[in-house]
Amino acid sequence: MEQTMGKVIQAKRRAKGMTQEQLAQLVGVSSAAVSKWETASALPDVALLCPLARALDCTPDELLDFKSQLTEQEVNALRETAECMFQAGQWQKAWDFCEGRLREYPGDLYLAFCCGGLYAKYLSVSDQEEQAGRQLKRAIQLMERACELTDEESQRAALLSLAGLYVLSSRLEDAMSTLDRLPGCNQDARNMRASILLQQGKLEEAQQLEIANLSIHLHNAQLSLLGLANIAKKQGDEAKALELLDQIDRLTEQFPDPEGGQGIGRVAAVRRIELYAGLGRWEDAQRETERFVEDVIRAPQGDCGDECPVCSGGASRAFLLQNALQMLTERPLPAPLTESPVWKQAVERLEQAVKNAREEEHRQKTGAKVEKSERNSNCTSIV
Repeated sequence: MEQTMGKVIQAKRRAKGMTQEQLAQLVGVSSAAVSKWETASALPDVALLCPLARALDCTPDELLDFKSQLTEQEVNALRETAECMFQAGQWQKAWDFCEGRLREYPGDLYLAFCCGGLYAKYLSVSDQEEQAGRQLKRAIQLMERACELTDEESQRAALLSLAGLYVLSSRLEDAMSTLDRLPGCNQDARNMRASILLQQGKLEEAQQLEIANLSIHLHNAQLSLLGLANIAKKQGDEAKALELLDQIDRLTEQFPDPEGGQGIGRVAAVRRIELYAGLGRWEDAQRETERFVEDVIRAPQGDCGDECPVCSGGASRAFLLQNALQMLTERPLPAPLTESPVWKQAVERLEQAVKNAREEEHRQKTGAKVEKSERNSNCTSIV
């Protein structure tokens, strides 16, 4: 700091076109004192900091090269230096380096986040159990502070890291409460939560969560397979496209969606019909059409809408069936398929299913209104 302050004084004095003697006269010291400051052989008295700053037209903080926290680039550079020490097995040197920076900038949350992350990452570098325990404890302290970061992405990372550190310390309840603080949906948090539930012996809850996690992964896998099938079709490789669509079916059969989701499977079925028709494989296209209609009609019931006394909203069965009908009939498919008896019968069957569902939905809504009217009438008569 002495060298830095001397250079600052010298640079600002020269910028104002002053000699050492002129600056000395302004603040009431000898020119020899100014020379010592600038050569770092001495420091100005604390009482002189404000007069000196005024003479040089700056602030005391500028003279001291003071800043409350480091820039992100500076912290990242410090992290790289410490990481090299950890990787070289120099635990004590890396620890002293990090702790020195933390003492110098105690309010720097990003610095705390980075140092805490390094301590967590290199727990195995410490060859003594006591050192490792101290490093884990310190990592938790730093991450607890880093959770106050205002940047959402950094805060999310800090919370997730803190939860993992709590797990390592067997503080499972603290880990769970930390995961509860995560903003938005976080798949890593869901996976960790399932692991914690397993350690707590809550097997049924862990199983339900893992099933939900599996459903999300399967959904993403099916989306990717569908995307790859579309790419293969664009590339003119219909055989590969069909194989990718078949993989979606195999995934669905092996891991049925516990919530009865059918969306991607239906899109894949329609894509398959288009491919078969494009290849002139009319029998395969007709068979796939019949299978599509059968699967749609046999699918679990939808919700009945807000007016249903049982359901609380969602897509009705009539809506789902109508949507499937539009998926099938609004495609520009070749006439040899759409004019075939098999196709027409399948479409008619689906249209009838839509009609029946709408009639059932109307009956339910009418019944709900009648029941509500009777309740209101009873209440009025009681009053």
